[in-house]
Amino acid sequence: MTATEGLRESFSVFRLRNYRLFWFGGLTSNIGRWFQTLAIPLVVFDLTDSAGWVGFAGFAQILPMALMGPTAGRSPTGIPAGRCSLLRRRSRPSSPSV
Repeated sequence: MTATEGLRESFSVFRLRNYRLFWFGGLTSNIGRWFQTLAIPLVVFDLTDSAGWVGFAGFAQILPMALMGPTAGRSPTGIPAGRCSLLRRRSRPSSPSV
C-alpha cells in the first residue's frame, strides 16, 4: 500500500454525512473550548491586574469537574441500567419537540 492509498483510506469515513456532521461539530466545539480557556484568564487579568485572580479563575474552571468526576464515573457502574436510564430521562429538561 502506498502512502496515497493509505491516506485515501484514512479519510474515506468522511464520505458518510452523519460522520462529517459529528466530526465537524466536535471540532467546532473544541475550538470554542480553546477560545474560552484562553479568553477567561485574559479577561480576568485585564479586569483585575492580579495573577492571583487569574489562578482562582483557572481553579474555578476545574473545580466542578474535580468534584463531580469521581461521582459521575462511579454512578453508571453502581446503578442498574434501567434505573440509570430512568434517572437520566427525569433529569433532562423538558423541551417541546420540533
